Amino acid sequence: MRKAFKKVLLKHEKKTDNSKTPIQTTPAPPDSMGTQETSPNSASMFAHAHNFTIHGSQFNNAQNMTTIQTIYNEGTPLTKLPYSWQAFHDCELGVQFNRKSCAEGTRVQILEDIEKWATSPISQSSWGYWMCGMAGTGKSTIAKSTCLLLEEKGILAGSFFCSRQIPECRDYRLIIPTLAYQLAQYSETYGMILKDVLIKNPDISTKSPRDQIPKLLVDPWNIVCKAGHQEINTPVFVIDGLDEC
Repeated sequence: MRKAFKKVLLKHEKKTDNSKTPIQTTPAPPDSMGTQETSPNSASMFAHAHNFTIHGSQFNNAQNMTTIQTIYNEGTPLTKLPYSWQAFHDCELGVQFNRKSCAEGTRVQILEDIEKWATSPISQSSWGYWMCGMAGTGKSTIAKSTCLLLEEKGILAGSFFCSRQIPECRDYRLIIPTLAYQLAQYSETYGMILKDVLIKNPDISTKSPRDQIPKLLVDPWNIVCKAGHQEINTPVFVIDGLDEC
């Protein structure tokens, strides 16, 4: 019988994590209007353009064979879904709140165990991987490293890093909508199904997580699987620090 969660108790490691790993940063995501900036050196029809907004349009550049299409157009249901981009694992929050990954050569065994769990056939693995432990044992750095690992393998569906210090990251009501928003970017098929769900349930973002989980995540993803669009490995969500919400 398949277990719901694999529980792992994390202990202090003699070789502690440090900040030698280069800090990875990412720019803030585009706003709900679909704003897109291009580099002055980019070979596109918008080269040297700046401070402009694209409103739900598609542009084709026949000369350079370039197509630019805004996915989250103004006024679409997905733009109405409240989410916290500050909770993304790769969000740039400045030095004070920056999320660090494990230093090279540390936490190798547990990261390998997580990788094995995440890439195992769905019938042979548990639904979730629960890592617990005392404060300061490196859970958050392992969570960050896990995100990078799964992202590299193409199976990171989304992440939510909770934090008491950041209002948006301590609001439990944003967790499920934020994960759904990221999953819609991971899977185009799921994104289309989610749009229909939001049209039929415009107030779902005001409901409790108990109501949101089946309607925003489980049921739409089951439709994706039944339609034969599921990848070989099931995509994974990474949630860190739930006790800080």
